[in-house]
Amino acid sequence: MVAATRPQTMTAFLHGAARLRPPPREGSLLLPLCTKANEGVVMGDPPRLTLNVLRILRVLLENPTVARHGLEIGIAAGLRGGSLYPVLSKLEDAKLITSVWEDVDPSEVGRPRRRLYQLNPNGVVFARQALAEARQDLSPQDQHALGWGHVPGFPAKGGAPGFPAKGGAPA
Repeated sequence: MVAATRPQTMTAFLHGAARLRPPPREGSLLLPLCTKANEGVVMGDPPRLTLNVLRILRVLLENPTVARHGLEIGIAAGLRGGSLYPVLSKLEDAKLITSVWEDVDPSEVGRPRRRLYQLNPNGVVFARQALAEARQDLSPQDQHALGWGHVPGFPAKGGAPGFPAKGGAPA
């Protein structure tokens, strides 16, 4: 499946409409989600996976069958309205979550109606894959950077010039 590209203007790029993303890993589910899901929902452009997006996806994934209101999501994710609602809007534009207004009479409950957000089937798959990939990217690796210990004289025995070895005096 070849993804269609759309032209981006420099102004759109500078204002964040186009973000550079690394290509998905072999076997990643993030690209194939652009096809139809069980309910016929077609995913839009996937959102940039920022820390705030991952926090919200984690909260919504705790119980994907329950619709939650924004304040509840914000408290659980540690985000305030200015960081929360733009991300929820992007997730809804990407067709990963659905939102509906609460079906209550504000005069009866003594508060305004709340907007309820819930992951849809595409969103559940996307959230699981995105969080798994983020965990993998952030987990400590058992290996050092390329070349570490394989290049003669690197790392230098006794430390680099001007930097003492552990416990030694400066050179």
